[in-house]
Amino acid sequence: MEKRSWLWKRKSSDKTPADTESSGSLSSHSERFSDEQEVLRPSPFHAQTKDEGHETNESVKALSEKLSAALLNISAKEDLVNQHAKVAEEAVSGWEKAENEAATLKQQLDAATLQNSALEERVSHLDGALKECVRQLRQAREEREQAIHEAVIKKTRDLDLTKFELEAQIAHLKSQLSRTEPSPNANPSLQAKLDQAERDRDLSTQAAEMASKQHLESIKKVARLEAECRRLRAQVHKASWAPPVSSPKVGVESIADSYSESNDGEPSASGSWASALIAELDQFGKEKSSGTSGLGLGLNISNVGPRDLDLMDDFLEMEKLASMSAAHGGAHDSSGPPLMGSVGPTKPEVDSLSERVKGLEEEVERLKSEKSELEKALAEAEERVEVLRMQLLEAENELTSLRAQLGSANELRQAAKLELEVAGARRSEAEERLEALNKEIGELYERVDSLELRLEEERVFSAGVEAKCRQLEEELKKRNRDAELSTLVSSNGSLKIKQEKELAVAAGKLAECQKTIASLGRQLKALATVDDFMFDAGKPEFSDVDPNLPSNNGSSDLPIINDGESPPSSSSSSSSANDSSEKTRNGFGRLFSRNRSGPRNEKS
Repeated sequence: MEKRSWLWKRKSSDKTPADTESSGSLSSHSERFSDEQEVLRPSPFHAQTKDEGHETNESVKALSEKLSAALLNISAKEDLVNQHAKVAEEAVSGWEKAENEAATLKQQLDAATLQNSALEERVSHLDGALKECVRQLRQAREEREQAIHEAVIKKTRDLDLTKFELEAQIAHLKSQLSRTEPSPNANPSLQAKLDQAERDRDLSTQAAEMASKQHLESIKKVARLEAECRRLRAQVHKASWAPPVSSPKVGVESIADSYSESNDGEPSASGSWASALIAELDQFGKEKSSGTSGLGLGLNISNVGPRDLDLMDDFLEMEKLASMSAAHGGAHDSSGPPLMGSVGPTKPEVDSLSERVKGLEEEVERLKSEKSELEKALAEAEERVEVLRMQLLEAENELTSLRAQLGSANELRQAAKLELEVAGARRSEAEERLEALNKEIGELYERVDSLELRLEEERVFSAGVEAKCRQLEEELKKRNRDAELSTLVSSNGSLKIKQEKELAVAAGKLAECQKTIASLGRQLKALATVDDFMFDAGKPEFSDVDPNLPSNNGSSDLPIINDGESPPSSSSSSSSANDSSEKTRNGFGRLFSRNRSGPRNEKS
């Protein structure tokens, strides 16, 4: 753009001297023309016609030269105006393009700013949610740890209490066992008493066996006697009707036989029963001895179950029955001490021990239930911990995804910043270009002002040419009248023909001058269209050059002056020239008034 403007400046600078020279030549020609017109003023009627025709030809030639120079100057100015219009069009298009780029960059900047603000709001919201999740997780972890700690402390306290109670009970039981169990360094008299008690026990067992045998035998005898009595009664009842003499003897013999038979079969049955009873008593004695030895050695009393206690109760009842049967039989009632007194502890002590064992078992069951409850609570706590751990993992995953999104948002933000910087650079460049274009437009307006001044000068010059043309017309009319008068006065026919020819040539040259003036009017009218061109150049949709503008070779549209053309009427040519000059003057006035108001508006 600067190169074009420089070339244009160079061309304009190259052309300005020629323009000045042409304007100077035009002014000199105009002065010369005025002098010649003064010289060519109608001389007295007695001047020669030949000299006047020669002077008229010279003046017409000078006018034609001046008109050709004016046309060349006008064509050069038209070229300059076209170049100025093109430069103004390029400047306006560049300015519009820069404005469009600035608008698009501004829209991109606004969109990037909105996106950045939305991303910042989302990041802040996600940070708040993440902080809230971490806080809840920390609070849940603290509550879980506190609950576990409290539960552990409580259960430890309970276990310590139960352990202390169990230790106290074990110590009490040990003290009781130590009181009940015999010492290893006991008196030999106690050992002798124990041996005596064992012998007495053996004797009592034997006595019990004998008593039981006798008791069984007596029971059998009683049963047999009862059966015999029933039989005898039946016989007596039968014999009451016919009682025989030998019946008592036969009954006595049958009783004796049955008694003898019963005596023969009794030893085997009584022996088997006695052996079974002895085996049971031996087993009871062994169990009692093992129980006492277990107590003496300090074994755990919890091994004795309720079934063993029931067996002991059964054996005690059997011993009582045996002692009762021995007391009924009357055999060895006072031979030794009671059996239970010499065997071990009494039944109340065993009951108390069994009750304590039951209490301990209940305590153990309670501890087991509490342990199961603690295990359940621990499992629930572990499940909660696992759930919280999963939530923590999900929160961490979400945090990583949010961080990734934040990174992408930051990258987008950086990219948007770079784009904004590039847009700012482009905008600054566009502003610089716009300033340069504004400067060039200002220079163009200055040059247009100078062209306006030159056009005003040309206008003045054209007005002078028109005035001179009018003067020439008046002079031609006057000369025609003089020629007519001279033809009436003169008698020479050849001179008359020559004057007529000269007058025809002068009229043709005058017509050519009128045509030249009309062409100048057309050129000025074409220049008036620059007003519309400059007005359209200020619009944003202006893209093409006005087709009504003349081409660079404006001289091609000018008329060619030929000596043989017939002149039109002078009145019509002068009126058309006046109209065209007025239109041109009005058009250029509008053009430069708008052009002057244009930069003022842009500057404001």
